[in-house]
Amino acid sequence: MIPDRFYRRWEVAAMFGVADVTVSRWSREGYLARISVPGSRPRIPGSAIIALIRWCIGETYELPGGGQ
Repeated sequence: MIPDRFYRRWEVAAMFGVADVTVSRWSREGYLARISVPGSRPRIPGSAIIALIRWCIGETYELPGGGQ
């Protein structure tokens, strides 16, 4: 199961217009994220979106009780 804070991070990003993100279970090893940048917002550099993905996906691999 994806940790609740994983969704919260995406929601915060979406609130600031960074991206509209949908995350679904893909396999035991990973998750699939679909990202669309709102057309009414300024263009977001691809590198910034990739950094956002890595930041959020990293949360799913934390061991229970480890870190924050």
